[in-house]
Amino acid sequence: MRTLRAVLLLVAALWFSGCETIAVTHDADANVDFASYRSWAWISEEPLIQPQAGAGEMSYVSQIDEQRIRRAVERELTAMGYRQTEFARADMIVLFAVATEEKIELQSSPSAGAYHGGRHGGFGASTNLRSYSYTEGTLRIEFFDRENKQAIWVGWASKRLSRSDEAEQTINKAVAMILEKFPPDPYQPPNLVRQATP
Repeated sequence: MRTLRAVLLLVAALWFSGCETIAVTHDADANVDFASYRSWAWISEEPLIQPQAGAGEMSYVSQIDEQRIRRAVERELTAMGYRQTEFARADMIVLFAVATEEKIELQSSPSAGAYHGGRHGGFGASTNLRSYSYTEGTLRIEFFDRENKQAIWVGWASKRLSRSDEAEQTINKAVAMILEKFPPDPYQPPNLVRQATP
């Protein structure tokens, strides 16, 4: 019995630790030559995140979080060698959006228990089913070609949110993970291209 309980606690610990991971996906226009892009600008200097409306509404996203996202994106793109400039002179236009969604997840776990049945009796196991409600947050970063106004690349990061999350650390990690695949293969960011040029 003690061994089974230890196994169940280990499974639960692994399950909850897995919930803290950030899932990232990307998509790109295969017809775009990313080597031609060198500069970028925000789509707007106005706030991109609006406060949620409604009495008693508790938002996971604040204007301070927007500033953190902007700083993280600017830091990552600058490190790659992309130059931030004014809208009218930029090769790429960048925007981001944040969404939160309430979700419910069902978790089943075995529960050991004794039972007596049949001719000889014995021990058996049953299954406990529990439901958990949680909030999933998604950050989307999207790039557009300024001249033709077409989307060229988008990346998403999703994570189960908690009030115990350290906001700046979580945002920095999510942005870095999203932009890790920008520009898409086989292209390289400008700083690597310059270093490779004699």
